[in-house]
Amino acid sequence: MASHPEKIEMLEPDSCALLLVDYQAQMLFGVKSRDRDVVINNVVALTRTAETFNVPIIVSTLASNTLNGPLFMDLQAVLPPEVQTIDRTALNPWESAAFQSAVKKVKRGKLLIGALWSHVSLTYTTLGALAEGYQAYPVIDASGAPTVEAHEMAVQRMLISGAIPVSWQQLMFEFQRDWANTRTAERVHEITRHYFGAFSQGIVHPQLLTGEKGRTGMRPGERSH
Repeated sequence: MASHPEKIEMLEPDSCALLLVDYQAQMLFGVKSRDRDVVINNVVALTRTAETFNVPIIVSTLASNTLNGPLFMDLQAVLPPEVQTIDRTALNPWESAAFQSAVKKVKRGKLLIGALWSHVSLTYTTLGALAEGYQAYPVIDASGAPTVEAHEMAVQRMLISGAIPVSWQQLMFEFQRDWANTRTAERVHEITRHYFGAFSQGIVHPQLLTGEKGRTGMRPGERSH
């Protein structure tokens, strides 16, 4: 039995914002606790999920012009054109006035937090969100650390501090909730086909055999923009 039933509630897109922190080329080499290709796959899928459900996206980088390089190319390709990147020098995004201002501007009480290094940017962003009075949902499978131990300690610290860890797939299906929600169902099905790995083959294979279009209205290999 849950000890705090009053806190149990399903996430709704219109109460959330997505923070994407430090998904930069040079920093990717510091991730060893999880396959780097999986991290890229997951943050791109997370971003497309947020766009599908009209969740505001705030992006921040750390010293992009000197130390850490630009955002992942795959991530740049799926970000909505209106999203601006906030570059900063402080390791903790909450120590950036521009970052704080951007978060406050969207007026969402629940922050979904994706950050590349779980032991640094994800932890700092999550703890800062909690300190500012937000509900923090770190997206654990879109991050990593130099060691499994460092990643696990970071997750434990966030959890003990009051954060609610989630995965990108969990968020997507929680937002979709019902396949009768046809406005987003086709996009969710498309995201599933492209980013679910082996499971997506169970969706694509029957279509290949029949030549039929799937739920998205597209044949396998086609992709909407």
